[in-house]
Amino acid sequence: MKMASFVGERDGRQFEITVDIGQPYQWGTDPEEWACQVALRGLHENLPDVHGLDAFQAFCLAARFVLTLLAEFKEEGGRILSEGEDVLLEAYGFRS
Repeated sequence: MKMASFVGERDGRQFEITVDIGQPYQWGTDPEEWACQVALRGLHENLPDVHGLDAFQAFCLAARFVLTLLAEFKEEGGRILSEGEDVLLEAYGFRS
């Protein structure tokens, strides 16, 4: 499910960043293992599914994983923009 779209900027070049986090699903036969698909198109290809003990934890860990990757991009000198303004990752409820 498409969660958000941003504009990334690095070395004077702009490109689209799309955040996708899938609906949690039960993993295998263990009722206490769930997973979420994640994608960060424009920055990372083929990210692994994120696993948790229940659907809520899997979703929260997936969101945290994406925010961590976005924060690393910014720490390496990239910018993340929305409507021409810098995106504050802190506004998404997790510390970056």
